[in-house]
Amino acid sequence: MAEDNPCDRITADGDTILVIGPEEARLCVHSFLLQAASKVFKAMFGPHFKEGQRSDLDGSKKEVLLPEDDADVMTVVCAVIHHRNDLTPGQMLPSEVLQIAVVADKYDCRVALKHATHHWLDHRNVGSLKELMQLMTAAYLLNQAAAFSAITYAIIMEHTDSYISFAQDQIDFGVPWEVFYLLNEKRDSIRKQLGVILSVKDEYDDCSCNYKATYSYLRQLGKEGLLPSLYPDHEPVLKRIKKAEQMGPQSDVEGSVSCENYRWHRPAHSREIMLKDLQELKDSKGLCLYCLAAPSRVYGESQCSFEH
Repeated sequence: MAEDNPCDRITADGDTILVIGPEEARLCVHSFLLQAASKVFKAMFGPHFKEGQRSDLDGSKKEVLLPEDDADVMTVVCAVIHHRNDLTPGQMLPSEVLQIAVVADKYDCRVALKHATHHWLDHRNVGSLKELMQLMTAAYLLNQAAAFSAITYAIIMEHTDSYISFAQDQIDFGVPWEVFYLLNEKRDSIRKQLGVILSVKDEYDDCSCNYKATYSYLRQLGKEGLLPSLYPDHEPVLKRIKKAEQMGPQSDVEGSVSCENYRWHRPAHSREIMLKDLQELKDSKGLCLYCLAAPSRVYGESQCSFEH
């Protein structure tokens, strides 16, 4: 069979041979498909771009040299563009997705890879912060706003490590340093909002029960490890929110029924409000790719059509 030849893995009847990487792996492709997918390829295969091209020995197929690219990555990219779903991986490691994104950015073929990369950018089974950072960078390079927001949400809500140690690697791929500042700023903001939600409220206004109620509530927070002095930064924000949601309703203060202001006590009402506020905190979004790319120098200042 023709596809037994590695060169003919994508197609055997193409008009161009890509010579990829320092090992000069050869890959037969249809130039018209690559040109339709990428303006960069269109220029490379055009009559005015002779650099990096050479005639094959039999003169039937043009060769295009891609010495800086990776053969495996370019094979996947070409498989998607040639609609070879049988050669397209179902799952990819975050580091591999990032390699694909770098090539897509280099050759400006993001749109042609949109549906495939949308699947590969699924972060739900990715646990480590390093891998999430790789997917975040890939989503940024691929201009996948929804994936970028979802991934940065996970980075903010499910991890406590410093982002600085990962910043330089991602900046080298073109991610602006502002992203890491905004990640840290948003995580700190959510932590502060959670502290406000869990703070002691005056549930027994102008009542002698107030001190007893406060002590009872603080004891509940302490039992769940939610006192401000007890939840260190190594506990993820989302974990704290879930613990607060699972915390039982505030108990009535012993003897409060005999209090003349008992009918104004509001612990049940306050828990309902707290759960609503916690849900709103959980429903917050990650960073907005459109706002990052907006002309304004201030994130979130410009009008944005993306919900966040």
